[in-house]
Amino acid sequence: MSEQAKQAVKADGVVVGDCIPWQGATTTGGYGQRRFNGRLWLAHRLTWYLAHGKIQRGSVIRHLCHVPACIRLSHLAIGTQIDNAADDVARGVRPKPKNDKYHHYHVSEKGRAKARAHKKTDKARARQRERDKKRRSLGHDVRPVKAED
Repeated sequence: MSEQAKQAVKADGVVVGDCIPWQGATTTGGYGQRRFNGRLWLAHRLTWYLAHGKIQRGSVIRHLCHVPACIRLSHLAIGTQIDNAADDVARGVRPKPKNDKYHHYHVSEKGRAKARAHKKTDKARARQRERDKKRRSLGHDVRPVKAED
């Protein structure tokens, strides 16, 4: 790790068990946080970023030790939210998911209905974009579609 990286994730030499807990500000969930290069970072993500570079969109930095404040690099692993949920199931802190379409989320029926509605809306917008594209290619004027969010 570079000197800049060491200063950014400075832990003041405190070691608790095997973990190195963040000694600065924390979120309500216990995750360390720090401003670095004008951006507010979660300390474990900053540690990973400084050691390994860019974190891909959709990836999470998992705590293998399950201590939110830990910034020890050997206790961190990159993965997906599904991997993270699987860790919780293995530890017994999250119920085993049901084997259905929404297996990695515990979503209420109301939430599922909302997801289905969004999916239908997205399909309708895609069809409208295709129609507009065809009309533009024929030289017709096309009004912009108003986004409903």
